[in-house]
Amino acid sequence: MQTETDDTSSVLSAWKLLDSNEGHPLVEAASSAPEATPALIRQLRRDWPVEAVSSALELARARTRAGIKFPGLDALWSDVIGLEQASSRCTADWKAARFERADAREIADLCCGIGGDAMSLVDVGQVLAVDHDPVRAWMAGRNAGCDTRVADVRSLQDCPEFVHIDPARRDGATGHRRWNPESYEPAFAEILELMKKSRGSACKMGPGIPMPLPGRPEGGEIEFLQEGSRLVQAVVWSGALAEHPDQRTATLLPDGHTLSGFPGELPLAEDDPRPGSWLLEPRAALERAGLLDTAIVNLNGDPCEIAPGLGLLCSDAPSESPWFTDWRIEGVVPLREKQIKAWLRAHDGGEVIVRTRGGAVDVDRWGRSLRGKGETTWVLFALRLGLSTRAILTQPVG
Repeated sequence: MQTETDDTSSVLSAWKLLDSNEGHPLVEAASSAPEATPALIRQLRRDWPVEAVSSALELARARTRAGIKFPGLDALWSDVIGLEQASSRCTADWKAARFERADAREIADLCCGIGGDAMSLVDVGQVLAVDHDPVRAWMAGRNAGCDTRVADVRSLQDCPEFVHIDPARRDGATGHRRWNPESYEPAFAEILELMKKSRGSACKMGPGIPMPLPGRPEGGEIEFLQEGSRLVQAVVWSGALAEHPDQRTATLLPDGHTLSGFPGELPLAEDDPRPGSWLLEPRAALERAGLLDTAIVNLNGDPCEIAPGLGLLCSDAPSESPWFTDWRIEGVVPLREKQIKAWLRAHDGGEVIVRTRGGAVDVDRWGRSLRGKGETTWVLFALRLGLSTRAILTQPVG
C-alpha cells in the first residue's frame, strides 16, 4: 500500500521533472492551452506521467493568476492554493523593509509556503525557508533562490535571530479558514514560544483575529495591512521588529500611509446626520486597528461617530484624508422604501448602491427595488441610529 510519504515523493518528483529540460515542453503545452479539456489531458498523458501532467496543469493555472500578486514575474513555481495563501510582492516588500531597518542579516521564514515573503526577505539578508511540505519547500527555494529545509518548525533548535512565521490558517481536510489563532497550525501558543527565541519576529495572521489579541507578546505591535481595497493580513511584530511597542498600526498599500497608536473612544454626535454635512467612512485597516480617534485628531469639521460602535463618522467638512472615504450627504429620510423612492424620483435617481452595517437591510434586494429611471447614481447607507433607522443618500467626493 502506498504511504503518504510515497505520495509526497511522487508529487515532488513530478514538479522537479517540470523544471528539467525533459519537462519544459510539458509546461509549455499546458500553459499554451486555453483550458484543460479532457482531450488535452489525454494527449499530454500519452507522452508524460500522470502526476507530471496534473502538476503542469496546476502550474499553468497558478501562473495565469499570479500577475496580480507578483507583477512581472513569469516563472513563478506554485500551485493555486499556494498562490492564494502567499503574501503579494507589495505586502511582502513592506514587511521586508522593517526587517531591513532592524539590520536583520539572517532570517528564518517559517511555514514558508511557496516563498511569497522569502522572495522579498532575500533582498535584506540570508534567508532559510522552512516548511513541513517538501513540495512547498522546493517551490520556495526555486522562487526565492534561498536555502530551504523540510521540517516541523516546532522542532527547530537553531533558529536565526530574526523570524517570519506564517502558520497554516486553513483546515487541511476541508480547506475552510480557521478564525481562532489557537486553531492555526502551529497554534498561536506554540508560535509565541518560537517568537521568544528570536531577537525580532513577525507572525502573519488573518485580519479577522480577535481584538484585543489574547497572549500578544509583551511589547508586541499589531499591524493591519490593507492593499488597495482589501484587508489582507495582520502582522504581530515582537522584539526588535516592534517599532511601536504595545501599539496598533494601520497601513495602506501600495501608498505606504501608516498610523500607529492606542485605541481610544470617539466623540458621539448629538444629532442625526443632515444634508450638507459629510459622512466619513474609515478604511478597513484603520477601523480594524481601532484607531479612528487617532486619525481624526487634526481633521476639520468636528467629526463624531453617528452611533455607538457603528464606525461611521459625521462631520461638517470632508476629511480630505487617505484614511477615510468622504461622502457628501444630500438626503436623510426614514428607512422606508416608499419614502426613499419618492426622494429618488425627485433627484433623478437611477442606479442605487446600498451599503449597510449590522445587517439593517438586504443590500441586494434593496438595490434592485430602489433602482429608478433617472441618470444619477446614488449611494444609500441604510443604518440603525439608536432606536431609529435612517437612509442616508450620498455622493462620493474625489
